Amino acid sequence: MLGFLLGLFRLVWLILRLGNFDIDYNAKRIWFSGGEPMASVLSAESGNEPYLIVKARNDDIPVTLMIDTGCDGLMLFANSIPNGLKGKYSASLTSTVFGEVPVTQIGSGKLSTGTTPAYSVRFHIVETGNNRMGFDGILGVRALHASRIRFDFEQMAVSWR
Repeated sequence: MLGFLLGLFRLVWLILRLGNFDIDYNAKRIWFSGGEPMASVLSAESGNEPYLIVKARNDDIPVTLMIDTGCDGLMLFANSIPNGLKGKYSASLTSTVFGEVPVTQIGSGKLSTGTTPAYSVRFHIVETGNNRMGFDGILGVRALHASRIRFDFEQMAVSWR
């Protein structure tokens, strides 16, 4: 099932990447545009298709994140957490009929992206098994406190307000 969803995500993302587009979360609209960047701008790395990868800092520690328009917050992969962040979250196990399973692990820190001021953010730790995806986690639009976001594939930039 996960493979199917990732394949569907890649197909939709490849179609959307044919042009620049905006998502307005308040108006619940998406449209293709070529407007000027918004107040906050972040450069994306090229060569990571179909993902849009950005550099950020969590508590002044560099992290590489994939932008996800459907994710609510910030998620870091347990197998990719930079050493400086490993002690910043709590991890626990709970016993079930199937044995011990990890409980949601949550941490907090200061997130900074590009030239925007750092702000407090809570992040979740996600177990990904042995998968190495080439980035440390997922940055959701809500973690950026954005009501509108623009993807500019010509300039390889993301801007928001």
